[in-house]
Amino acid sequence: MIIALTIGVLFFRFNQSGRALLRDFSSPAITTGDRVESEVSDRVRMLQSKVELIQEITRLEHERVEDAVRLARLDELQRLNSELKKQLHLTIQLPVEMVHARVIVRDAATGGRRLQINRGAAYGIAIGQPVLAGRFLLGRVVEVSHHLAYVQTVADANCHVSVRPVGTRCSGILAGTPDLSSKVRPVIQVRHLQMDCDIRKGQIIETSDHSIAPPGIKVGVVLDPADGPQGNERPDRTCTIRPYVYDQPFTHVTVLVQRDAREL
Repeated sequence: MIIALTIGVLFFRFNQSGRALLRDFSSPAITTGDRVESEVSDRVRMLQSKVELIQEITRLEHERVEDAVRLARLDELQRLNSELKKQLHLTIQLPVEMVHARVIVRDAATGGRRLQINRGAAYGIAIGQPVLAGRFLLGRVVEVSHHLAYVQTVADANCHVSVRPVGTRCSGILAGTPDLSSKVRPVIQVRHLQMDCDIRKGQIIETSDHSIAPPGIKVGVVLDPADGPQGNERPDRTCTIRPYVYDQPFTHVTVLVQRDAREL
């Protein structure tokens, strides 16, 4: 048996026909093994491709979210810019810029009708420039040093600003009253309005075309429209209004600065 096995091995080893027969016999198993290995390799590559595809989709999704956030922020900035322009009636050509400042002192002797802010001539601020609290007219600059400025609010009796009732062609002079009893929400007056001016309670008062500030900035709301003069009284009207700036507390203000003054 050993001799027969030896002869068989020698036959398949050294005989060309034997080697061919052995190759034909084993080729199905080899082919099957190769096919399995190829299929496994294809599956591995497919899984890798899926992983890479998932990673790419995830990356693109993150980028899409980031782009959406950026677009939302841009839209918000554009909306705020557009709203501010409408509120201030400013255009790109209007030679003013906004300087933001913090209120550091409220003059108790004037019932808070004069304020000190932490910006001055170094930022282009000059006497006479209008000052806003939020989107409402607060007053005007009356004194300036290099780093500080003093603001006279609309509630001060000496703060004279040209205003108009919304929806009319009338104009009058806004002025505070010397009465310091109302320190939180003072009442002020609009004087020298035309007799035939259509004024109603609740009507909005805004800056006019001849004001220290750009026209259209809201100042207050009419409390008492007054019916006008009777008999030998003065031939003009004076209405009482409540200024908007005192409806809510404020700690920061905005000064509208002339560009050419800023460049000096």
